[in-house]
Amino acid sequence: MTDRNNHLNFDVYYGSKKLNCEASFTQNGQQWRVTQLQFYVHNIELQNNKGQWHAVSPSIAAKDHQKIALVGGVCGAQQQWQVNLKEMIALSDQQAIRFTLGVPFHLNHKNPLTQPSPLNQPDMFWTWQTGHKFLRLELESDNDSWLFHLGSTGCQSPAPVRPPESACKNPNRSQITLALPPQTSKKADSEASNSVPIKLDLKSLLSELDLTDSTSCQSSPDTKSCPVLLSKLGIEKAANGIDSSRVQTVFTVIQ
Repeated sequence: MTDRNNHLNFDVYYGSKKLNCEASFTQNGQQWRVTQLQFYVHNIELQNNKGQWHAVSPSIAAKDHQKIALVGGVCGAQQQWQVNLKEMIALSDQQAIRFTLGVPFHLNHKNPLTQPSPLNQPDMFWTWQTGHKFLRLELESDNDSWLFHLGSTGCQSPAPVRPPESACKNPNRSQITLALPPQTSKKADSEASNSVPIKLDLKSLLSELDLTDSTSCQSSPDTKSCPVLLSKLGIEKAANGIDSSRVQTVFTVIQ
């Protein structure tokens, strides 16, 4: 296969049903619509068939030096579900991919007004003290609304407009590791072979919840729904915010 630039294609599903701004899903006897779904990914790596991991970078503008990509969008506005990679790598020689969901600490608490894209989006930021919303999911039904905003908590600083000097108590970053399916020679020659199709399954994320405004979560450990949601992403209360023994169930590679 001739090496070519690769990209990650994220698609949102509810079980086997593919979702978009027009397609709703049923839970708790109500029809729910996604109004916003966005999330940051960074530290993208591929593992070759010899078991060696190597970093790859989002192909973004030169000023976007953070190597962070913002995926998704708001219904009724521009959306971006594809992350293009700079490197030209044969995916047929790779067996896994991993990335971190979130924003690294050294960039998470800077002034978004002076940050280059994609860290300058106001609705993906809380305060300097708390930092960015790593994932923002908002749903509506005819009778209710629900949201999940993932981000760091337990961040200590003198004031909300001051960044913390040390890591937050609950970093809430999740490293997502996904096995890549074997690629046959025929598939390796196809146009689709330079794409990694990744499924984000809302049914897996939401399955244990009764969706109402009262079960919304903004990552507080004191909100009953939050530990359930975080565990689906492989996050528990740990010093580094990543629990390698807990397997996330929300992201999978589409076979």
